[in-house]
Amino acid sequence: MRRATKIDKALVVDILMSAFIDIKEGNSLNYFIKGEHNREKRAEHLFNYLFDKSIITGEIYIASNEKGCILVDRSSKKQYSLGLFLKKLRTVYLSIGFLNIPRILQRQKLIDRFHTDKNHVYPSAMAAHSSVNGKGTCVRMIMELLKTYNDEPITIYTETSTQENLNIYKRFGFEVKGESDELGFKIYFLALKLNKNEQS
Repeated sequence: MRRATKIDKALVVDILMSAFIDIKEGNSLNYFIKGEHNREKRAEHLFNYLFDKSIITGEIYIASNEKGCILVDRSSKKQYSLGLFLKKLRTVYLSIGFLNIPRILQRQKLIDRFHTDKNHVYPSAMAAHSSVNGKGTCVRMIMELLKTYNDEPITIYTETSTQENLNIYKRFGFEVKGESDELGFKIYFLALKLNKNEQS
């Protein structure tokens, strides 16, 4: 697994599109861009923004087979950026819609409720290209991600809406901190403390 740079944007967006665009059941993408009108174009705008955001506020990793990616937000890198704010407004206009802003704020408030440790990283999106479904790409990326942060006293937060992914995270030591159906579908919130004896 390697760390992405700005030149990897097209690759990462393509992976995210392939992984999520055909999923119709409850998930965060469908929560952001409800409806079918211009769905692919709106999803593409959203994923472009998520890439730009994670480059600034965290890290992005690409699987060794170039078919998977993880977008990570890091609490220590959260900062105000006028450029990112303008991109967010553009994404709201082109992808989400201003009427959906209360829904987005509701989701963020729900996530913040479970992100209680000050020093943390948050994989906001993880995906494998549809061409490698079932071949363990995401599992290998989780293993590599844990190695990446293994020397830090840090908490990794994530969430999932599927039982299959929940079972995978539990195998790696993640604990369920809560669950909710406030957004219209079940979400499990998970956390894994690394080097917790060193955390203050």
